[in-house]
Parts: sequence; C-alpha cells; structure tokens
Amino acid sequence: MKDILVNVFGLNNYLDEESINLVAETSQEVTLSKGELIQRSQDDCNGIPFVVEGNLRLYKLSKQGREMNIHRIAAGEICILATLCIFTDIDYDFSVAAETDTKLILVNPMTFNTIVERNPKFNRFIISLISNKLINSLLLHEKVHLSSIEERLTEYLVENASNGVIRKTHEEIACDIGSSRVVISRAIAKLRKENKITTQRHEIHINQI
Repeated sequence: MKDILVNVFGLNNYLDEESINLVAETSQEVTLSKGELIQRSQDDCNGIPFVVEGNLRLYKLSKQGREMNIHRIAAGEICILATLCIFTDIDYDFSVAAETDTKLILVNPMTFNTIVERNPKFNRFIISLISNKLINSLLLHEKVHLSSIEERLTEYLVENASNGVIRKTHEEIACDIGSSRVVISRAIAKLRKENKITTQRHEIHINQI
C-alpha cells in the first residue's frame, strides 16, 4: 500500500515518512463493483476515499427520487467532500457509488486528522483542493442560473464527447447536468431537428455544434 500512496498520490511530496507509514498501516484497501455503494446519505463518514483505479460518483436524491450527480472522483484523486465532512464533523449529505469497477484506499478519519495536524504542507494541499472545489461549484451555480438548458447541454456534449460520440442515456445526462430526463430529451430532439446531432440507441453523434 505504501508504494501506491507514493506512486499514485505523491504523498511523499506532502508527508513525512512516519505519516506515510501511519496511513499505510491504518488504511483499508477496498474493491467495488460497478454500481456498488460505499457511502449512503446521512451516514457517518467512515473514511476518505483515495481512488486507485476506476471512478466514484457522488450524488443526491431529490424528494421525487431523482438522482443528481454532484461530483466525480477519478483514479489518482482524493474525495475532497469527505475531507470536509471530517474537518467539520458533519454527516455525509450525499451517496457515493462506484461508477465503474473501482479500487480505492479508505483512509481512517483519525489518521487523516493526525497527518493534517502533523504536516502543514499537506494541510495547505487539502485547503487548495477545497478552494478549487468551491470555485468550481460557484461557476456551476452561475452556469445553471444564467445559461439555457440548450446551452448547458451543448457544452456538456462537447466536453464529454469521445471522437464526436457521447455514449450515455438521457437519464444519465440529466443526472450530470442537474435536470430531468424529459427536459433533456426535449433539448436533444431540438438539436437533432437542427441537424446539430444525430442519435442512435444510447449514443449521440455530434455533427456541427
């Protein structure tokens, strides 16, 4: 585990040797299948996920039961929202599931607090991650309130296309954008009518956005 902490997450740039050993000795290696939950909304935080392989999806449920994605954690990243829960001693207000088959290291909350207190450089690193998350959240809030759904959808398609193709369902896109499937389906139909995209089952091909 120590090799992963150093080679994947570069903790040697922020922690002393004793702290790295402490993390390695007190953390848990976890393997998740696609769709498996590691954390439920309102549960106590049971650790900070350091994603080694795969992808985690953080989401909330509306009163109507509709999912809204709020954050993703890719390989080599730390769940910054979990660190906030540890710092502020509050419960998770979101659920965390594996978006693909995922391997991670779950760092013990007490260990995390210890290494933050012991290593000012690591403390500053975590604060910088939190600051970036806050700025991105403010930008997203501005985008949601000032942009039309067609503008948000167009930007999403361009950003998430691979060789001009997006392989997602309308429901998945709606969860990512923070809208409903009906609204997204209507916006996609409009783009298709304008010949900006063509669609196949679970695929959207960009023509001239």
